[in-house]
Amino acid sequence: MLMLATGLGPAERLGLQWSDIQRDFLQVREGKTRYRARSVNLTSRAAAMLEQRRRDSTSAFVFAAGNEKPLLPNPLAHLHACVRRRLKLPE
Repeated sequence: MLMLATGLGPAERLGLQWSDIQRDFLQVREGKTRYRARSVNLTSRAAAMLEQRRRDSTSAFVFAAGNEKPLLPNPLAHLHACVRRRLKLPE
């Protein structure tokens, strides 16, 4: 829902931290283009969804995996991370 309400791309959404979110807007810092850094207004529905998510969160990231780190953007990246952990390779 956040992507629809704000126009954020997957990488922008997954990189969001709670410190990026204010009452009625969010600050985008991550993205693929040179115009990535920007402020995005939040609809009341998106703000309410984020407020509920914040109450339930223990991570610095808005969309976090079980290990409190940000979710990875695609299944292949997730699979690579699992293999690196299993082989004790650096992230």
